[in-house]
Parts: sequence; structure tokens; C-alpha cells
Amino acid sequence: MGVFIARISRGRSIRQFLLRVILIPTVFSCIWFATFGTLSTSARINGADLASLPTESVLFGTLAQHPLERPLSILSVLLIISFFVTSADSATFALGMISEDATSTRTSGRR
Repeated sequence: MGVFIARISRGRSIRQFLLRVILIPTVFSCIWFATFGTLSTSARINGADLASLPTESVLFGTLAQHPLERPLSILSVLLIISFFVTSADSATFALGMISEDATSTRTSGRR
């Protein structure tokens, strides 16, 4: 992952790097965990037995306790899919760059 981030951050200032690679994902993650932590806590307070569910079902068990279950479930699945796709894409890009010794990704035109 570090190779990928280094490659896409080339030519940016340290301020831009910190904002786009460190700060924005951290803020988004905090919002995500705070939101879903609050949803599961309120579901637990209202009597849902989430602890008895298998680990992979807790998210959907939490969402089943709220009126917007269907749209939130669809949104969650789409976000999970986009996470796996972007992770695989960045890993493939980094592995390709390493195996080619970064010769095919140079932008200077010289080889």
C-alpha cells in the first residue's frame, strides 16, 4: 500500500499529502465507526441480542433494528464492495510497478 500511495502522491506538497492521504480517510473512518457504533449500541439498548450473531452478521443484525434497514444495507454492501475493489486495484498497480521496476509508469517519456 505504501508503494501505491507514494506513487500517486508524487508531485504533491506535504500539506496536500497529509490532507488527502491521512486526514480525510481518518475523519471518514471516525464518522463511520461513530455512526455504526451508535446504531449498534442503541439496538443493544432496545433489546437486540447482537452478541449471539456470527461476526459477519452483526452489521446486518444492527441495521435490521432500524427503519431504514434496506437502504442502509444496500449502502453498506456497496461501500464494502468499493473497499475491496479499490484495495485490489491499488495492490495490483503496486505489484505491477514493482515487477516492472517502475519503467512502464514513468511520465518523462524516457526509458
